[in-house]
Amino acid sequence: KISDKTIKAIVFDLGFYDNASFSKFFKCHTNMTPSQFKAQP
Repeated sequence: KISDKTIKAIVFDLGFYDNASFSKFFKCHTNMTPSQFKAQP
């Protein structure tokens, strides 16, 4: 967690087609949404 990139930019950098696909994948593997993860201190 060292980037100021937006979640949307990261989604496309990782090759996902859209935010929904990435969010579903991310939540399945971390039990939190990308926004929740990014908001952590």
